[in-house]
Amino acid sequence: MDHVTTRRTALHPAASEDDRAFIHRVLTDPANSAPFVWHGSTPGQDTLLAELEPASLALHIVRARRSDRQIGVVMLTHPNLRDGHGFLTVAADPTAKGRGLAIEGLIGLIHLAFSSWPFFKLYADVDDVALGAFGSAVGRYLTPEGRFRGHHVREGRRVDVHRLALYRSTWESRQALVQQTMQVQLPDRPTHPARPQQTLWTEPATGDSPASALRRGQGRQSG
Repeated sequence: MDHVTTRRTALHPAASEDDRAFIHRVLTDPANSAPFVWHGSTPGQDTLLAELEPASLALHIVRARRSDRQIGVVMLTHPNLRDGHGFLTVAADPTAKGRGLAIEGLIGLIHLAFSSWPFFKLYADVDDVALGAFGSAVGRYLTPEGRFRGHHVREGRRVDVHRLALYRSTWESRQALVQQTMQVQLPDRPTHPARPQQTLWTEPATGDSPASALRRGQGRQSG
């Protein structure tokens, strides 16, 4: 098995121009675009990917296993392995919303993240409009850690952005229940071969980010 899978989804790194176009379309769709608008404008495909790829430890398209249809995008970005945190993002194709497949794909990415790297917690920034998609997970799994008032503009009105955190301790205490429901399977080999599993962060060369150093294998693997 080459990809992270859940009961209904499989996570695939972008492998074609069609994949890159899908990522751009989903992330800049008006229903999803608030976090991806810079300086008051929506970036083009090349600009968006040029921003995301260097900052991403994992950038995957969520596909439905039954149909192989592209469902959404999940990302793990801005990793700080020295202090043990990173940022999660999920965005669904608007035509596929309501089935929970994108969130299921996000759970697969969370499982990969905590299994592969020494994160203490993972953050997600979620605005008022998107908060409802997380339902009862807020409070049970996700800890509110901040609120940015009026931070985004959606359909002409300002909405708050909530910073939520998923702690490793919370994930591990409830992982068995999640696994029973979602049936997450990790790949037989790392999804990113140059980013070894169970990487312990070591001092990078001057000017390196954790993501770029990991790409060149400057992390060392634990025994």
